[in-house]
Amino acid sequence: MRTALVVGGSGGIGAAVARRLADDWDHVVVGYRRNGAAADAIAAELPSASTAAIDLCDRTAVATAIDAIGSLHAVAVASGATIEQPLVADTAESAWREVIEVELLGFTALVSALLPHWRLTGGSLVAVTSFANVHFPPGDALSSVPKAGVEALCRAVAKEEGRQGVRANCVAPGIVNAGLGQRFQAEMYGSEAWERIRKRVPLRRFAEAHDIAEAVAFLLSDRAAYISGQTLLVDGGHSL
Repeated sequence: MRTALVVGGSGGIGAAVARRLADDWDHVVVGYRRNGAAADAIAAELPSASTAAIDLCDRTAVATAIDAIGSLHAVAVASGATIEQPLVADTAESAWREVIEVELLGFTALVSALLPHWRLTGGSLVAVTSFANVHFPPGDALSSVPKAGVEALCRAVAKEEGRQGVRANCVAPGIVNAGLGQRFQAEMYGSEAWERIRKRVPLRRFAEAHDIAEAVAFLLSDRAAYISGQTLLVDGGHSL
């Protein structure tokens, strides 16, 4: 049975990824950190799914969860810390430590748990990062800095583990009408400012969660069997 895991599957983008992967994979595991009820609800929608508690801040728990899932062929990582958007000069050390612990060190814990299995079987990893590493909006450093590290680690995995049949790629969304993107649109700047930003996107719209999910599904699939170590921008051309 070909199984895919979505880390952060209870969130806005993660849920869309889980629903999309259910079309391609025999079984989908919806991973969550705190919101087990949301993960259960998403899993209940899918033809063959289960849930798993995966706290990326606990390396031992991550390894235990991966071992418990067993045979695992694909992993999508769509999790992240809940952040504000302060300027770098106004960002507290505690905020830096939190996002680096959750997003970057948590990702290293996941990779460390996966590779012993995938060196025997191969596997495909996709991390959802951010277009801010290419087109930086002021105030987005808390999000983009750890995600830049995630992208670098994916390239390292692709280079070092490709001979074992392991692929690692990233999907970098622009502004999305889901998750933190949806929250920021509701709470920051005002509707006129967001309309001006939208008009700067060549496709004249922000992404929907399913736009990101389609890109993740492609990179995890055999259709992308010769793609590794890459970051696919899914931003409607916003970074051009």
